[in-house]
Amino acid sequence: MNSPDTPPRMACETLADWSVVTMGDTFTMRHLGDVRRQLDALTDAGRMKIALDMSQTRIVDSSAISLLVNVHQKLQKKGGRLVVLKPSDAVKSVFSVISFELIMPVYHSRSAFDSDVSAGRL
Repeated sequence: MNSPDTPPRMACETLADWSVVTMGDTFTMRHLGDVRRQLDALTDAGRMKIALDMSQTRIVDSSAISLLVNVHQKLQKKGGRLVVLKPSDAVKSVFSVISFELIMPVYHSRSAFDSDVSAGRL
């Protein structure tokens, strides 16, 4: 597990026209700058469809959620998308309190996401 001061581990892969970013175990206010830079780098490179794999994320706070909503809105204005993939149980718990799935799409399995991408539904 990362210490609270360690930047989050993030890996990025490409699936068709989607960038799939795997988040680290902690996504809090301390990490906003690092995460924002990674997402900005993707959008600056023309990657307007981003999926955040949060299966390894155990700690998330309101600042992180606010960043997700802001990036989601920014991408929508540019014709892009932001979705969340496989949130961990800890993240699901936070999301359920705020009805996060009403704000942006959440895929609870990678196979469902892959299927929608392959079928052109996303």
